[in-house]
Amino acid sequence: MNRTDAFDSLADLYDLLTDWDRRLPREIGFLAGILSAEGLTGVLDAACGTGAHLVALEEAGFDVAGADISPRMVERARLRLGEGATLAVTDFAGLPGHLSPREAVLVLGNSLPVAGTEDAVRESLAGLAASVQKGGLLVLHCLNYSKLLAGGGGLRPVREVKDGPRRHLFLKLFEVEPERVVLHVIAVSWAGDEVSQRHFRSELWPVELPWLEAELNALGLTVERATGGFDNAPFNAGTSGDLLVVARKTRGDA
Repeated sequence: MNRTDAFDSLADLYDLLTDWDRRLPREIGFLAGILSAEGLTGVLDAACGTGAHLVALEEAGFDVAGADISPRMVERARLRLGEGATLAVTDFAGLPGHLSPREAVLVLGNSLPVAGTEDAVRESLAGLAASVQKGGLLVLHCLNYSKLLAGGGGLRPVREVKDGPRRHLFLKLFEVEPERVVLHVIAVSWAGDEVSQRHFRSELWPVELPWLEAELNALGLTVERATGGFDNAPFNAGTSGDLLVVARKTRGDA
């Protein structure tokens, strides 16, 4: 199964799998704060999924556009935003051929490592850099792979959700392999005696801060902030759960 098919297969469960009540307030608060402080209004969510961030940012007054590798995710985002929404089906490397550069580009939810290999992540960064206007910001959010690799991966807290008559149980497992991390998501759904199960698998390339900073610099972007998440805590490679980087495009076109 390729990456597009894999994410398409998860589209109808994505909003149940994701704890938006916990994520959106802190993430939108952080993003709106840094964008407003810079006077930036044009925002591209380059891994928009079903559009939750786009809706929240639009409601906060930003001019939003979105892209995702999954056609089914983009369909769901369009239902939320309306037929006139600026949306594209593309991976990060293909962004310049689909959407015009924006003042700010967001890559949230551990999406960059999904490219799967070092070369593919490098190509993704090139597409993202080309999509940022000169002087604008690129915001990258992923797991802290330095900590994940040192800990050998492991199981994340189980999530259980009720959706009408159906209940869903989601398990996330990170499996560390040579030069990659494999994410397994197991979804078990049931209503009465009817039970179904799905297994989603994605290969991740472990993006770490020193490598990322060097690659961004080569593309004309300077890292201005690296934190351990949306709470602005300083990034610590050994203890932070996440890595959140804000980089400014100081050189290049657009």
